[in-house]
Amino acid sequence: AGAVHYTAKEARESENYIFKLSETVSFTIIDSYYYYNVSTTENDHSVCTLLTQTCADGKERNFLFTGDLEKKGESWIAANDDLPEVELFKAGHHGSKTSSNSDLLAVIKPKIVCVCCCAGTSEYTPKQQNQFPTQEFVDRISVWTARVYVTTVVVDDKAKTFESMNGTITVISFKNKITINGSDNNTVLKDTDWFKKNRTCPENWAS
Repeated sequence: AGAVHYTAKEARESENYIFKLSETVSFTIIDSYYYYNVSTTENDHSVCTLLTQTCADGKERNFLFTGDLEKKGESWIAANDDLPEVELFKAGHHGSKTSSNSDLLAVIKPKIVCVCCCAGTSEYTPKQQNQFPTQEFVDRISVWTARVYVTTVVVDDKAKTFESMNGTITVISFKNKITINGSDNNTVLKDTDWFKKNRTCPENWAS
């Protein structure tokens, strides 16, 4: 018979969108404008989710994942979803200039941001400032945190060779502590050689 499956839209409409993963962890499918409306880009049809951990002291820790959702969709969820402040935000659309917009960031106030991208690749654009993670993303996220981590960095763009920036990023929330472990290193973005050569350091990160 196979597994039963349904869309994020169906989950929201049936009010079956919160899933208990354990006694202390739940998984919520966040409502999104583009579950119900067609976009010209498939990025906006990303399923958006929130992981919530209830700690021993009763406080909650939240972790937000918005896929490749872009500015209009982000602004919609910021205005309509009653989002909490988050410990972790997986940067929208690989740190593009069209995601991780100010409306959303002002609501979620992220403490840690992980960017899944290859820093500096020209795969999507030859414009250096718009290559992931973009300067606009850096400027916006710097208002909230300097704890920004990136998986991969280009070594030779023409040869299409890459290496780990932080590598596989593991975020562990246990008891009263959250730890970040990169499989290669734990250097934050602003302190990397790539950032110093390719991005302008925002005032918030200059001190």
